[in-house]
Amino acid sequence: MANFGGGGKYVVIVADGIQKYKKNFEEIGKKQKRTQVSLQEAASNVDDYDRVIWIHTQYTPKEEGIELIAKSLGVDKAKISVPKASTANQLLATQQIPEELSKALQGSKGKSLLVCMAGNTSLMAVKVLAGKGIVTESLKGGISELPEGKSKSPAEFIKVATE
Repeated sequence: MANFGGGGKYVVIVADGIQKYKKNFEEIGKKQKRTQVSLQEAASNVDDYDRVIWIHTQYTPKEEGIELIAKSLGVDKAKISVPKASTANQLLATQQIPEELSKALQGSKGKSLLVCMAGNTSLMAVKVLAGKGIVTESLKGGISELPEGKSKSPAEFIKVATE
């Protein structure tokens, strides 16, 4: 109990413990087991993902980049979503999930793989989404570390985003 100002007004704070919040924290902890996966892990468990989502604030993949991601993971190009760069920027800047990204994240399996240039932007996005209870994983090293991508100039498979 605290009395500020000598009047008859008091502020009473009753600590009710963590018990009622504990279950929610445990559920979030169970859902988000890992944040990053290697290419080998992602490719061998690719059926666990609803979508593969490109996420970057400045770059977007060319058609060759989408093909590179699809081939490396062993998925059809149709499974890869490429939201606007402004969508990624909005997610990271506001910590709120933009409508375009929310639609891409919907699926029955409840998990998506995020891919960016080097793995950093996608990892930041995974952490923001985990805070919202959405399970995603980031591909370690991003598109730059894919075997076929290492031998090429990034300009061959990505471009500066215009949206």
